[in-house]
Amino acid sequence: MFPTLPVPVLLIAAGLSLAALVSAWIMRARRNAAAAAAIRAQEAEAEMSFAAEAPMSALALRIELLGDQLQAQDQRRQAEAVALREDLNALRADVEWLTSERMIEQAIAMCREGLPNSEIGDTLGLSSDTVRTIRLLRTH
Repeated sequence: MFPTLPVPVLLIAAGLSLAALVSAWIMRARRNAAAAAAIRAQEAEAEMSFAAEAPMSALALRIELLGDQLQAQDQRRQAEAVALREDLNALRADVEWLTSERMIEQAIAMCREGLPNSEIGDTLGLSSDTVRTIRLLRTH
């Protein structure tokens, strides 16, 4: 009877060993699957992050480009404003010169007509000293 007892024990031990091996194999497969799922999740997250960053970086680049364009436009506007101011000052000087020239001609004509200094001054907006000077220069 002794030899028959170990056979069932051996069968039970073999069955338990086989069950332990199958359990270890299943657990290892689950760990591998979990690790692969984690890697896939990380890759998907990195891809989503890159996809989210790509439009943001493109947007940041576009904003920077627009800022540069606005700065260049502002510099052009300032240069144009300076040029316009210079043109207006030159025009103002020309108009003042022409106005003074025309006033002198009118004052000389009024002096020739024999109008008094006060009337010439009131009409043309000249001081009495200016009218006297014009009257003196008219004779020369």
